[in-house]
Amino acid sequence: MRIKAVFFDLGDTLVERNPEVDYDSIRLIFKTCGTLSAQVASAAEPKQDRLSGVQPVNVALYTNLLAIIFDLIFDSDQTERPSLVILRGSRGSGKTTLLGCLAAALADRSPGIHVLGPFDASLCTGDEYAHLIDNAVAALPDAVPRVVILLDNLDALARTPKAAALYAFEQGSLARLVQQQNITIVATSRTPITWRNWEIRSRHVGLVVPYMRKEDITEQALLRGLDPDDAFMLTLGHPQLLQWLFAAPQLSETDIAMRSAAYFLEGLPAATAESATLMSLLPAFDVAVLRLAAPLEGDGVAAGFYSQYLDQVHDLVAVGILSWSADAGNYQFLDSVMRCQLARSFRSQRPDDAYRVHQRVAQDYQSEARRAGVLHLCFVNVIYHLAFAAAVAGAERPGGPALAWVEKNLSAWPEARWTDVMQAWRAGGGDWVVKEELDRLLGADDIARITALLEAGSRTAAGPNGRQVMDAAHGAETHEQESVQ
Repeated sequence: MRIKAVFFDLGDTLVERNPEVDYDSIRLIFKTCGTLSAQVASAAEPKQDRLSGVQPVNVALYTNLLAIIFDLIFDSDQTERPSLVILRGSRGSGKTTLLGCLAAALADRSPGIHVLGPFDASLCTGDEYAHLIDNAVAALPDAVPRVVILLDNLDALARTPKAAALYAFEQGSLARLVQQQNITIVATSRTPITWRNWEIRSRHVGLVVPYMRKEDITEQALLRGLDPDDAFMLTLGHPQLLQWLFAAPQLSETDIAMRSAAYFLEGLPAATAESATLMSLLPAFDVAVLRLAAPLEGDGVAAGFYSQYLDQVHDLVAVGILSWSADAGNYQFLDSVMRCQLARSFRSQRPDDAYRVHQRVAQDYQSEARRAGVLHLCFVNVIYHLAFAAAVAGAERPGGPALAWVEKNLSAWPEARWTDVMQAWRAGGGDWVVKEELDRLLGADDIARITALLEAGSRTAAGPNGRQVMDAAHGAETHEQESVQ
């Protein structure tokens, strides 16, 4: 099926364009609907009115995402048309706003389509939710050509024991709906949902709601007297965080981090929320790494480690904060922006504990890095934890220990998978937020020095002179450091 092979690049160009879709109308509807970015408001309105109570959204990318959804809904080939489209994003990412815009666009520009909803799953029990939707479908006129059902916060059904409400809904109402060729369901969720029903799995498409890029917030930041680079680093483009900052430009990094922690962890038991902030110091972790980080009192592992921390890990997976990556063999935060904000809040409140965690974990990854064959899997983690340990300790140059470690060990890695090492380094280990954190923490000079050393290391496989090239690069860096000192 075509829908299984589509990769959604939410840039300026859609993967495909459907001639039945009026994209200009979609953009018009989106720009005039509900809580939108201040940059699309009328320039004639007073400045204070244009800036108040507005949640910033990425107009260009959101409009493109809305157009992609239209493509999927209006696909003329029924065998290619998905029955279920899931919009996934963390709390405050704009999912509900986007769903409201979609409802307005369909109602205004598509008279042949009946729109039902949005129905918010967080406001009722699973049984009540199923009855609400079933009754709405049953009340439709006969021979309705097309129906779009909008479901908001579908992941709320998964927060019941063993996700019982979600799977009851899947086996009942949802399974019946996807069998009807004239129905398309568009739903929002904070978490990825793994469906048990094969029919649903085969006719399901998932889309991630994008955050704002640095260039998207420039105008709005300048209107409020904020430096766009600073505004982006404070919020990392998260719409809810930007709304807070734009409403109160005096907010500091710690202010936003503390407010973010309360916002993202709302409703969790206190112990689970506290553990989540601890885990946020680890961009990725397995049980062994978590055991290093978890016992903050003394050096021993608490007797109740497995019952306490692993139960909390499972709870955080259930609510969509953590996910398990089978390919990488570790746990990761589903939303890296959330992780970064939680980590900032932990470091600001408990700097001594943060230093201890970063030091312990850095030492563990350094031990792993002695095996050249796995360097690409742990290199970024070593740099990350060494740099943050130095930063928490008040070092003027947090990148210093990381650079020294690379210089000292470079000659021990002639057999590393250098292409993979370089790719991991340049991409922050596959996490764009980690890359932003390292760029900010290390600074351009130390980033460039580490990159040059790695490039020299990668040339060891090019010929018999490779080791000399590496040693020369190491010597040049050492001489430069001595000159600076």
